Amino acid sequence: MEQKMYQSFKVGNVDIKNRLVKSAMFEFAANNGKITKPIIDLYREAAEGGAGLIITGMQAVTAGGGNSPIMVQTTYDSYVDDMSKIVEVVHQFGSKVFVQLQHAGHRSFWKGGYDTFAVTDIPVAEDFSYHAATVEEIDSLVKSYGLAA
Repeated sequence: MEQKMYQSFKVGNVDIKNRLVKSAMFEFAANNGKITKPIIDLYREAAEGGAGLIITGMQAVTAGGGNSPIMVQTTYDSYVDDMSKIVEVVHQFGSKVFVQLQHAGHRSFWKGGYDTFAVTDIPVAEDFSYHAATVEEIDSLVKSYGLAA
């Protein structure tokens, strides 16, 4: 009898070949928010190793929503082409990939010109605090999630 972890399953309408999942982990390898060869290689290795489902590391839905320049952003011009390279590599091994979309909130890189809003006012340094997000910022962020998806 086949072990359950090697049995296929569905997530929504997506067929996953087995129950081996590479969970989301920050790659620390983007170049100014852009997908790089080391990122593509990381996902290739996970698929080649047998993972049925691969969940990407955090990918910022706005240019200012990341926590550093080494975090992937979904907003640069060739993002779709670069993400397609990951999908193509992963699909070669019969694996699927889900993207973890996010905004870093109070963990965004405030010294680097990133967004400085959070759920509430949060001090992050002696002389600096994030402000509570305005309705307009929340509306814009909701739209950004939709565009990224």
